[in-house]
Amino acid sequence: MTTDHGRAVLALDDILCDLTPETLTAVGDRFPAWYRDQAQAAATQIRTGLQNAAARGRVDHAEDMPAREHPGWIRLSVLDTLVRWFAGTADTCLHNPHPSRPQPVASAAWKPGLIVCGHCTRLLGIGTDSEADRTCDACGHIVAGDDTDPIYPFTVACGVLIHAAGVCANCRYWQTAA
Repeated sequence: MTTDHGRAVLALDDILCDLTPETLTAVGDRFPAWYRDQAQAAATQIRTGLQNAAARGRVDHAEDMPAREHPGWIRLSVLDTLVRWFAGTADTCLHNPHPSRPQPVASAAWKPGLIVCGHCTRLLGIGTDSEADRTCDACGHIVAGDDTDPIYPFTVACGVLIHAAGVCANCRYWQTAA
């Protein structure tokens, strides 16, 4: 990561944590209508997919939390991925998703700098029950992976991007709906 890249990530984090819905709307209004429509459709598809996965018990989904409520490590991981993607330095799947063509894309904390389209999410996979699959992305603790010491997989949606991570019980920061 270059110094300029790191500065951009930190500056975006400062902005994101202070962003109001009104400011977000004003910034969004600067983009052409076709781009806003495509980006909104992609974001809606991601939210709907997360809600459906949560209803089936496949993800522990936290409803839209403001950015400032997520810990810095996950915000910075998401922003690092987005900055790389917008700068053209991210690795992508063979379909080469690009920010100028809004569509749902995915990334993962354990594969930094990789963005894939919805057809290629398998590229983000790691061996089930492997040490990598049981490693907390926040603190690095390797969990046992059983009921007494589980890993909690989760996703964060940021516009057209869905970013996956997993944490141990000590690093879990969201509440599960009863």
